[in-house]
Amino acid sequence: MLMLIQETPPLVQAVRRVYENEDATVVTATSTTFHIACHPDVCLGKDIILWDDIVAAFKDVVHVRSGTMILPFLKGPDFKNLDPLRIAAVPGVTLDVVIKGQSVRAESSSTQGRLRSSLSNDYKALPDRPQKALPSTSQENAAGTQHREQLTLDQQQDANFNLPPPPSYSDINVQQPISHPYTAYHAHDTTEPMYSARLGDKDAQAALADKYHGGHGITQDFSKAFEWYLKAADQGHVRAQSMVGDLYRSGQGVDVDYSQAMLWCLKAAQQGNSDAQNGIGILYLYGLGTPRDYSQALDWLLRSAAQGHPRAQCSIGYMYDVGHGVPLDHSQAMLWYLKAANQGNGPAQYNIGAAYESGRGVPKDISMAMVWYKMAADSGDTDAKDRIDVLERSGHKVHEEKKRGLLKKLFH
Repeated sequence: MLMLIQETPPLVQAVRRVYENEDATVVTATSTTFHIACHPDVCLGKDIILWDDIVAAFKDVVHVRSGTMILPFLKGPDFKNLDPLRIAAVPGVTLDVVIKGQSVRAESSSTQGRLRSSLSNDYKALPDRPQKALPSTSQENAAGTQHREQLTLDQQQDANFNLPPPPSYSDINVQQPISHPYTAYHAHDTTEPMYSARLGDKDAQAALADKYHGGHGITQDFSKAFEWYLKAADQGHVRAQSMVGDLYRSGQGVDVDYSQAMLWCLKAAQQGNSDAQNGIGILYLYGLGTPRDYSQALDWLLRSAAQGHPRAQCSIGYMYDVGHGVPLDHSQAMLWYLKAANQGNGPAQYNIGAAYESGRGVPKDISMAMVWYKMAADSGDTDAKDRIDVLERSGHKVHEEKKRGLLKKLFH
């Protein structure tokens, strides 16, 4: 997809108005270029443009895209949109500000132009919530430069939902989610773990921390969760070490400290904990407390993904989708998204929907896109709900029968 590259004054972002029904390659030569002031973001170490500035300049903005990729709002360590809303500037590139409505220019373009899809590459990055810290997506396998064939709809529906792991990575059982307390203690019984935890039993300390962390039979309290995880971690409890690192990274119950997050995650990751391996991958992927290093991010995310960790799998797919540290390969991205989606990962389900909507790595199919967006929305993904609203306003709807068939293939 052709992107307009031109000289722009310092500390400004070149933008142009396009409409939802326009193809980026069609409007390149005819759209007026405007400039919006950039602002340095000291914390993120990059220049940004404020969403309020965009909305003030353009009415009925849907999103901003660079070529075929929709630019997400920048997020903090808790994976929530930063306030005020902001988007990373892209030096030397003219960004498309996509506006609601139809363009007469696009309707009068050539048949070839009309048949091209206006790709709405809604990447999630997922990134990790700490899957949306960026999708913990860092699988950079050496894919080479050989072109991969697109996956057909039949292949998607009949073959790829039980995908084998990538070569040289073994199939290891998925670890239990961190929010589940140890089965040695009843989920709503706090008496025994509290007593044993105070006596120094590290398993009881971790179980009690789980209860405070998840609010299981007790008032949710991240500070107390951190306190008890740390006690267990100091005694060598691997999962508790991972949780201490995660809380340092997210700032839940303790001030954000990426150096401490890395230290504790390394302790657990070196003992095979997949959550910690994923956490390290995220730190390297986003350069949190350490220089951004896609190679290191990929290495740790692959270790986690090999154990079936869905957020790591989603992050790897994202890396292939945008070409971070790996060759751009939408088909490989789809394979990894499917692995994560098969475990109910909302961001992966959203990204598959975006792929079907744009025809990125798969044949374009709006009805399938709607099905995947609905699955993501059912998993709690608010962006997917917004995308469904946009498509429904255009006359599309979710086909429940197709959704049920897809769910049957995925989870049975």
